[in-house]
Amino acid sequence: MGYKKGIEADWELMAEAIRAYMANPNYVKTVAPKTAARIRAHVNEHKELKHIIQFNSAVGTAGGAAGAGVALGSDGSDSERGQAQ
Repeated sequence: MGYKKGIEADWELMAEAIRAYMANPNYVKTVAPKTAARIRAHVNEHKELKHIIQFNSAVGTAGGAAGAGVALGSDGSDSERGQAQ
């Protein structure tokens, strides 16, 4: 995208991670759990942001699996898994 290696690119990557987290937190928690934890920690500890935004840390088993299925293009139907109905 034309960014030189360093701080400018790092800021852009973090902005994209936060955008993705806000759009689909279960997906980010599944594919980048350490990044999701850092985002939650920063926002939840910030004196002003913690009153505006709250990111929860819990991922339900079904929620995480559903998020991963959507990200991978699966709707979870039996026919996609090769199972007869």
